[in-house]
This record gives sequence, structure tokens and C-alpha cells, in this order.
Amino acid sequence: MIIVVNNGGYTTERAIMDPSAVYHNIPAWQWTALASAMGEAGPSLSLRAVNAGQLDDALAAAALGTGDLS
Repeated sequence: MIIVVNNGGYTTERAIMDPSAVYHNIPAWQWTALASAMGEAGPSLSLRAVNAGQLDDALAAAALGTGDLS
């Protein structure tokens, strides 16, 4: 299982270095397309969660291999 956490930039470095430095700004990627972009070797499951409840549901679905978040 691979979990990608996107915090929208280098938050820690913003706090300790120059907050306005342009290298902190990370372009928005379609992270859920990452597996297929890497040439997946088999079936994959990509889920998106924006809050703790959705993360719990996504982890449960990933553990079951279903992807059903309903």
C-alpha cells in the first residue's frame, strides 16, 4: 500500500525559511492517476480523501481491495 500525502507545498520549510519562496509552491497533480502513470503491473486502487473520515473509509476500502466508499 502506498499513501501519498499532499499538503500543498513545503509547509515545514515555509515556517522555518522564507515563506514567500517560489519553490514552496507545488503544482496540483492528479495524484489518483499516479499508479496508471507509472505503468501499473496489475490492478490498482486509487482513492482520494480530504478529511479524517474519508481517510478512514479509504484505508478500510484499500484493506478490502474494493474501493467502495459508499
